[in-house]
Amino acid sequence: MQLIDEFLSLQMVRSDMPLSFLTAKDLHARAELLPSGPCWQFQVIPTTHPTKKPVHLYYHDALECIESLFNHPFLADKMEFSPFRLFTTAEHLVRVYTEWMSSDSAWEMQVKRMGGSLCGVILSSDKTHITNISGGKAAHPLLISLANIKMSVRNKASSHAFLLLALMPIAEFIHPKTRMCSVLDARLFHHCLSIIVQPLKKAAEVGRMMLDPLGNLRYCFTPLVSYIADTPEAGVVACVRSLTSHLTMPTYKNFGDAHRHGPHTATVTLAQLQSIQCNPLMVEEYFSACEIFRLSGVSHPFWNDWPLAQPCQFLTSEGLHHWHREFWDHDVKWCIHSLGAAEINFRFSLLPTITGLRQFPTSITKLKQVCSRTKRDIQRYIVVVIAGAADPDVVIAIHALMEFRYRAQAPAISSMGCDLIRASLQEFHDHKDAILEGGLHRGASNELEGDNDSDDDDSQGYNENGNVLDDIWIPQCKSVDYFIVTAKPPAPSALSPRRTFSIGPTAFHVNYDPSGSSSVMGDVFPLDQLRYYAHVVPRFGREADNHLMSSNCIEYSESFFLNKYFDKDFFYAVS
Repeated sequence: MQLIDEFLSLQMVRSDMPLSFLTAKDLHARAELLPSGPCWQFQVIPTTHPTKKPVHLYYHDALECIESLFNHPFLADKMEFSPFRLFTTAEHLVRVYTEWMSSDSAWEMQVKRMGGSLCGVILSSDKTHITNISGGKAAHPLLISLANIKMSVRNKASSHAFLLLALMPIAEFIHPKTRMCSVLDARLFHHCLSIIVQPLKKAAEVGRMMLDPLGNLRYCFTPLVSYIADTPEAGVVACVRSLTSHLTMPTYKNFGDAHRHGPHTATVTLAQLQSIQCNPLMVEEYFSACEIFRLSGVSHPFWNDWPLAQPCQFLTSEGLHHWHREFWDHDVKWCIHSLGAAEINFRFSLLPTITGLRQFPTSITKLKQVCSRTKRDIQRYIVVVIAGAADPDVVIAIHALMEFRYRAQAPAISSMGCDLIRASLQEFHDHKDAILEGGLHRGASNELEGDNDSDDDDSQGYNENGNVLDDIWIPQCKSVDYFIVTAKPPAPSALSPRRTFSIGPTAFHVNYDPSGSSSVMGDVFPLDQLRYYAHVVPRFGREADNHLMSSNCIEYSESFFLNKYFDKDFFYAVS
């Protein structure tokens, strides 16, 4: 305040800058006269089942948020108000899809709302952990934006085109079965969304008069055109269980069908919910009744009374999860199972240095906390890395998916580009049998990831055998039975010599890279695991030291074990 007053008191400012305020207090008073944005609202949400703490919902008025974006002066020349079709030539042979207003869905909605302006609503949410080490705090923000804004402006964080609409509550339900707590969480999510978007539903049905950035009064409708979420949350929005498509009708057991299944429309889902003759308050019975339709147990979706809302249309794909994350979770795993971890790491280490691209001189299979930029860099190399080593059909299938993702992320896609995208996807389906027949999608355990539908079992709650200790929530650490590992024959890709072995009643598992630097290792290490025996000779000489007695060393026919007499500086474990 004092510095502002000193600046405003300068003679140069008073004479050359005709300001309407002379003090900092006057400046703040005039700022208070400016129109305020949407105000926060608060509501306590009643629940049908008990929770550890009351459920509080903090949100803005959704319609006020849309109005603040729709009439923002900064967006005057950065918005589209009417659907349009864009062609490359006057003959209208090649159509180009850019903004949402150039899509077919915008035209279909405009036909149903003749005489009005469409204000396409974009919602986005993602549950985020704030403190993972202590506290376990999490936040679930809900953002809102306007599809009329050009994507080159809307996608910039500096444009502030996405507004914080609400903070979704994260409740802790008290129920003996963990799976039922997830069902109650999904119901609470839809119930809160219904409260938040109720003004938008009303405006989508009867319309709302709004001012555009130029001051023109428009009769606007607010349909839901996009909900940006990752795959698990998209399943919650579509009211389907895990391992079930939220866009089409099949489950994971039918994902390999040659034909395309029908879309998962709102009409189909609501008809399935209507056919369930069970009280939704009986959450366990209702959840079991939903099993036949693979529904999640939500009885009242938030979009059921939102005009023109179709889950198979507004659940749009986004690059982070459906391109980069999908590539890392599936394509990379297929390539690793095809070549082996050692081979694919070796091939990545041989790649020449290219300016602007990340190098992987050591390994890609041991990367931790992989960000999307790293996944994108691996995508640029993956086809070249596996070429010549993997099955040709596998290489073609991976290349087809890379081509599909590359073309799908174009900011402007022509009708010819759509044909190329379909051709790339069809090429993958033509060669995916090589991945299936080789078992690459199942991995070393030969079990399809997610094949065990344990999430839908009702036996995840308290132990019915009466063992109270099994019900106490404590961290569980699974121990490895190295006797079983030793008894199994080594895999063809396993390194030699083996690092897991048993002698009598004792089993040993030796690390290839022991921890500790310049410190004496108290564990027992076999000499046949050393890379060079010369690393031990300088310390012990050509003959064994006199201190090596029967109490601290044991000699066997194949290995000679030393204990407490050498540290990490005197040997290098096999890697």
